[in-house]
Amino acid sequence: GSGVFNTGASRSGQLSMKVNVRGMDVPIDSVITGNVLYMRSAVFAQLGLPANKQWIKIDLGQLAQQRGIDLSSLANTSPTPASALSYLRGSSKVREVAQESIDGVDTTHYKVTVDLEKAVSRSDSITQESLRRVIQAGGKKTLPIDVWVDGKHFVRKVQYAQSAGGKAVKVTMTLHD
Repeated sequence: GSGVFNTGASRSGQLSMKVNVRGMDVPIDSVITGNVLYMRSAVFAQLGLPANKQWIKIDLGQLAQQRGIDLSSLANTSPTPASALSYLRGSSKVREVAQESIDGVDTTHYKVTVDLEKAVSRSDSITQESLRRVIQAGGKKTLPIDVWVDGKHFVRKVQYAQSAGGKAVKVTMTLHD
């Protein structure tokens, strides 16, 4: 999928993705604003939605409260560009792979081994808490990451696998100025 997110005070964004369900790619559009998630997909018609309704609204704050879940703690372990960059503070082994173009920008592709404990020690207190949760959730203290850096030393793309719900999830973020 691809999307755009504002992790600031508005906590808003949009994501379009395809989820593979029983061998079929199912497109899903989602919009989030604060703690409210709106989702749209053709498969939702099977849920018996009225013909003129395309979107489902999920109040994540209300749902979390009913289940006794602290949403802020979940948000701190979700993959974001900021979390990907904080991982790089723990870079221990770096190997240059190749020169590659990302969205028309010349970059250098590196393979990096990240020491998550080192990233914790080099981060602010909020990021430290988030990184500790990642270590606890994944059970690993190192993380292999691919990173693409442009000629001005800006990170253009980050790719890694992170544990989510007991399964490895491939995370790819392409960063734009």
